[in-house]
Amino acid sequence: LQLEDKLMKETKEPSGIIESLAISNIYLKRFEEAYVQFNQLVDQYKHQDSRTLFLAGIAAIGSRHTANAVALFELAKLEDPNNYESRYALGLLYLEQENIKAAAIQFGKIPDGIFQSKFFDFDIVKKELRVRN
Repeated sequence: LQLEDKLMKETKEPSGIIESLAISNIYLKRFEEAYVQFNQLVDQYKHQDSRTLFLAGIAAIGSRHTANAVALFELAKLEDPNNYESRYALGLLYLEQENIKAAAIQFGKIPDGIFQSKFFDFDIVKKELRVRN
């Protein structure tokens, strides 16, 4: 709430506060709010680095904007081909869509034994990607 008040008063460069709010909203599982805030960062403030695009993808998954999540993770991995979280998320999303070939490509770009996701798990029974608790 204090961040939101400060954001309303900030006139020069509110993007840092918007980012803090968006990250907070992810951890509070207020994904739709985070999704809107990250879109504002990407579109309005041109924060198009791999990390911001990845976090926007997380918010997109949480708010069930799957197609947008795919696009955001694709952009994130283009900005940084070694962003394994984005590749892993893409692989899971492609599996969810039953696009095995695309999933295999993403998983194949992650070196064996050096990566464990801090953000995602996959419920095989429900076949849906979700943000890790």
